[in-house]
This record gives sequence, structure tokens and C-alpha cells, in this order.
Amino acid sequence: MFRQTLIILLLIIILPTFVSSQEPPKKYGKGTYAFVNVKVVNFDEDGASVQGRQVVLVKNGKIVSITKFKKKTLDLPRKTVVIDCKGKYLMPGLIDSHAHLFLGRDEEYPGFDKEDLFTLYLANGVTTIYDLIGHPREYLKWRDDINKGKLLGPTMLVASPWLDTRMQPTVADLEKDVRKFAAEGFDSLKIYSRLTLEQYLKLFDVAAEVGLVPIGHPPHYYDEITLQHVLDRQTMICHTSLWMIMAYGTVRISEEEMRELAIKTKKAGIVYQPTGMVAKLPLFALTDSWFEKTKEAEWVNYLPQE
Repeated sequence: MFRQTLIILLLIIILPTFVSSQEPPKKYGKGTYAFVNVKVVNFDEDGASVQGRQVVLVKNGKIVSITKFKKKTLDLPRKTVVIDCKGKYLMPGLIDSHAHLFLGRDEEYPGFDKEDLFTLYLANGVTTIYDLIGHPREYLKWRDDINKGKLLGPTMLVASPWLDTRMQPTVADLEKDVRKFAAEGFDSLKIYSRLTLEQYLKLFDVAAEVGLVPIGHPPHYYDEITLQHVLDRQTMICHTSLWMIMAYGTVRISEEEMRELAIKTKKAGIVYQPTGMVAKLPLFALTDSWFEKTKEAEWVNYLPQE
């Protein structure tokens, strides 16, 4: 039942594509490239479609045209690098819209560095990642180095460290940190689970002043913040379980309740990320001790048994 209701929520809500306003990397994006005789995979609200025998022209990191391939009349700009793609497919880059790199923590990933991780992302077609907790601050440098072409990796967006009563006990503390995070250059503000109503309302006032968007958890911990407060203000919600708790006080809800919540979420224009703990498995499970501790958890039952 739980699995079915998750599927319903995903089917009802159409997740918008995250678009970065950042310019493509200056070093790696230079030049003109033509992907010739390629099958282009398109995605829209109706699903996926494939257009065969296409020419995709890319200039300085941006697609400038997609046209039908006609060998006899192929006309390309001078100095174009031609890539013969016969039998191959070209699709939009994938986006990891809720990443936690967790790099720099040797006790969790000994010997695992950013070059390893960024190479894996790119090799698997992930060209944009959105890290939703900006710690350590080195992530900001990596983001900027990628944009400058100094580091090969996916485009990075970095949310601020947590905004939560455990980090900012008072309204004044929260306002101070919001302004600090904006000055440091974070791309958005990360709401965590515990904020008072006064803090939550103040957050959006100050965020508007500094030009950052608050995103993240629905702050469900204190009852004074209602579902309507969140629907009226927040533009992105993370974690299905927390969203259900925010709405109904439990994750044990019916399909009809899930459908009702999904419709409200869509009408509010909220970007929804289901983001279960399953996302942590690929790296955390590299250690036998972690797997032994979690293999009995209920959510493991939703993974492929192989």
C-alpha cells in the first residue's frame, strides 16, 4: 500500500526541471561541436520520444540548433568538431536534485574524493547536482571552480547549512545566519525540520530581501506551523515521509489522502522531491557495518532484491 501511494504521488505531481542561471564552464564549453546522425531523446509531460537522424549543434556549451540530418546538404560552421553518432542516442543531462556529497568525512568514505565522485556523476550522465546542505564550505569553491573550468564536474548548486532551532535558537539568530549565508554566496536556504512559526515567517521576509529562496523540509516539528503556512510560502518540499507527517501527523495514510495531498501540492506550485533514505544506500552500503545495521529497516523492502 505504501509503495502504491508513493507511485500515485509521483504520477500526479510533475516535477519541474531545475534550471541553473549559471553560465556553462568557460574552459570545457568552448568551441563548436556537431553531433551528427544521432537519435535525440526528448522528455516532456507526455513521456519520452525519440527523433532519429538528427544534427545537434552546440556552441560554447549551449545547444544552438537541432535539425534533420541530410548528408548531402550538411552545412556546418568552420572549425566545427564533427562527432559521428550513428547508432547512438543523445539525451538531456540528468539532474540529481537532492544530493548530499558528504565528502571530507573520512570515517564514512575513506579514500573517496571529489574527483572520484564527479567522474562517476558525469560518466553516468548526471550533469547537474543540487547539494542540499552546504557543509563544508569548500563546496562553494568546487562549484565556482567547475563554473570557471578549473575542475571537471557537473554543474553544482549549493544550499545553505541548516536553518533549524537547534542551530538558530532565536529569530535574531536565524536572521543573522540568513544574511551571512547570502553574503557567502549560497544558491538557496535550507529549511530543516524545526522552526517556530515566528522564525518561519521571518525567514521568508529576510530571504526576499537577500534574494534567496528557502527550500527543504516541511517544518513539521512544531504544531503552530500548519500545512497551509507551507503551501502558501515554500517552493520546494523534500521527503515524502515528512510531508505526510506535516499534513496528517503520520506516514500511515490512505491512497485517497495521498492523492488529496498531491493535488494540493501541485496546485500550490511546489516542487516535490520524494527523497527517501534509499538514496543513501549506494555509498553507505560500501561498509558491511552500515548494511548490517540497516538491512532490517522497513524501507529496505522496497529495493530490488538482487
